[in-house]
Amino acid sequence: MEKIRTELIVLSEQKYGESSKIIRVFSKEKGKITILAKGALNAKSPLVSITQLFSHSNAYINKGRSFYYIESATILNSNFKIRKKYETLIISSYILELLDKTFLEGEVNKKIFDLTVKTLKIIQNINYIMPIILAFELKYITFLGYRPSLELQEKNNYFSIKDGGIVDLDENQFGCYLLDKKDIYYLKKLLYTSLDEIDERYDSDKLIYLHNILIEYIKYNLDINEINSLALI
Repeated sequence: MEKIRTELIVLSEQKYGESSKIIRVFSKEKGKITILAKGALNAKSPLVSITQLFSHSNAYINKGRSFYYIESATILNSNFKIRKKYETLIISSYILELLDKTFLEGEVNKKIFDLTVKTLKIIQNINYIMPIILAFELKYITFLGYRPSLELQEKNNYFSIKDGGIVDLDENQFGCYLLDKKDIYYLKKLLYTSLDEIDERYDSDKLIYLHNILIEYIKYNLDINEINSLALI
């Protein structure tokens, strides 16, 4: 039986039998996979922390007929502080739901994996998280091959969901959102700046406006109907 070493992020968990769990994880080497974690509900099991939602670990796994199994694992970051703030909890849940709905079983994307690890680590330790989330969304969709065009136009600047970014329109159309130059410069900076170097504040209403635009852009390009976690915000 092949033994695979990989990092894991737990996307979801459910009870299986009296003492075990079935967890869906996003792994760096094997993409999204399903693991049967035997005995993970036992208080003394070494898998207790490894199989918690949001946890990031380094594991050796084996593939069985229906599931993968954990042979051994070491926790890298429990991301436990995510649960301490409601906004951070919901946004982190949104990130996991987005991963789950984006990728098919076994589909690998190491850039997205590293981006997710870094985002979860940062947002649990700061108070002003929306710029980080906008940057995550821009980088996420770019790594998947749908980088939006953010070039200034001569007259008007509308973000068109269907056309893939900024276009020049004489009047508003369905699926198009008016932006000013400052908004576009801000989005470009978020796209090309490392997450741990983002510290600029921005108008809170504009942040929500830009976030909603990016959500629609992501849903359109990835063919996602709904993102349920966002209904809780």
